[in-house]
This record gives sequence, C-alpha cells and structure tokens, in this order.
Amino acid sequence: MKGITTIMRIRPDILIGHDLTTMPLVICVRWMARLKIVYNAHELLSEASENIVPLRALWHWFDTIIVRRIDALIVPETNRGTIMVKEYGSAKSFIVVRNIPPVGNDYHVSRTLHTRLGLAETDTIILYQGLIAASRCLQELVGAFNYLPSHFHLVLIGSGEESFLHELRLLTTTILYPERIHFIQWIPYDLLKEFTLSADIGVLLYRNDSRNNYYAAPNKMYEYLFAGLVVVASDFPGLQSVVEKFNFGICVNPENTRAIAVAIEKAAFMQHGEESSLRAKQMFRWEDDAARLFSLYTSMITTDGK
Repeated sequence: MKGITTIMRIRPDILIGHDLTTMPLVICVRWMARLKIVYNAHELLSEASENIVPLRALWHWFDTIIVRRIDALIVPETNRGTIMVKEYGSAKSFIVVRNIPPVGNDYHVSRTLHTRLGLAETDTIILYQGLIAASRCLQELVGAFNYLPSHFHLVLIGSGEESFLHELRLLTTTILYPERIHFIQWIPYDLLKEFTLSADIGVLLYRNDSRNNYYAAPNKMYEYLFAGLVVVASDFPGLQSVVEKFNFGICVNPENTRAIAVAIEKAAFMQHGEESSLRAKQMFRWEDDAARLFSLYTSMITTDGK
C-alpha cells in the first residue's frame, strides 16, 4: 500500500512496470489514477520453464490481460515483441531496447584470472559468468573439456542452488585434467569487469526449454563483447543475430557436448581483444537505444489526455 500511496501523491505522467511481476501494482494504480503505463518486459516471464516460474499458465493468462491494457510495450528482442503482439493480443506495437550496458571506451588488458588461479600467459581462459544452473547447459560445457587441449581452462563465476553446484563439482572430477575447471563465487558487478577482461572466450549457453530462453537477449552478451571476448553461444535467433551475424563468435547446439568443444576450439583462433571491443562498442551503443526511450516518453507526455 505504501507504494500505491506514494505514486498517488507524486502523480507521475508515466508509470513504468519492469517485468510481469510488477504489473499487478501498475495496473491497480492505473485504474485508480488513470495514468499512462509502460510495460518494459525484460524477460518473457510467462514463457519461462515451469521450474523457473511455478503456475506458469496463470502468469501467461495474466500477461495476455496486461498487454491489452498498456500504453506502450518495450522488449529487448524482436521475436519477444512479436509474440506479445500477435499471440497475446497487445493493442500496442513494441519498441526494442536492447540490454546494452552504458560503457566508456576503457578497454585494457587484465591478468586478474591468471594471477588468482595461477595460470600461465599461454593458457586459454573460457569464462562463464552468471546463474549456475542446469538451464545454462553447464553440464554440457564441463563435459566439453574432455575434448579440449590441456591449456584450455574453464572459469565459472556466479552462484546457484547448492545441490546443483555439488552435482557440477562432482562432474568436474570425471573429466580429463579436472584441475582445469575453476569455481569462483559471485562477484560484485563493479569488480566483475576485471575478471571478464582477463578471459579469452565468453560462453553464453541456454537450454532450449522455453521460449524465454530461445529468444534470450541478455546483457551478458554485450559485457563479453565490450571486454573483447569471442563469444560461444546457443544457436538461437536473438544470439545469432549478434554473435554470428557480425562475426563476434560461434553459435552452437547448447546440448551437444562435442559440438561445444569444437566451437570453443575454433573460437580460440578468432580475433579478440581491444580491436574487437572497440568494434562492438561502435556497433552497440546504449545512447542509440536511450534515444528511442526518450522519443517514446516524449511522445506519451505530449499526447493530450491520459
């Protein structure tokens, strides 16, 4: 109730709901105050797997109700917007605002992982950062190291359920040279960049168990690119449209262990470093997406009525 009271007191021109879980409050306030509302769907939550979103059918029903009552729709990837308009029946078209982090041209060479893990300069570091979960195909990724030369090292940075972490650690003991698999607990975002900069290849694998994953458009992809990493990602539309289309890496079947190994070995020979980082920052600029947001909000404010 405190949130509703605050909104009613401020009486904003536009109320923005970030993801489906915030929209019940947004819709409630809209009925009370007749505000213009924006649905910023960072995730296609009602299309996530059932184990991630219990009662998914209920959330899906609610999503179809919400999108017909909004004034604007924002998505990070075109296919997600198409689903919400054509299948859910959104009364509004959508604008795409990609999950691009605002960054400066501050690339530099880092040896943070080499120093922390005692790795040689000639070792090739494969980095995964984020949620440690089966939905990220980490079992397949670890298994791929049975087929990779001994100078390839995998670094997993993040947190997850203890049961899965235990299972994954046990799996690492079964591969060739298990000492090549390194686990690092969650690192604050402002410190993570130094770790990312010290890797060679960034891995971004999603299991195809939902349309939320299949049309993934994560900010992690741009974090890898801006750090100058080559990216190995799932062969899904939202990832292919960046990684393969612009030759920043290789897309692969995320559930094929041998194929992952082949992709990683090929990626090791692709250009990475400062030149790659600069090219990515020139192509994917937060300022361009922010301009679309500014244009949307300006048009909504200047339109007569609410």
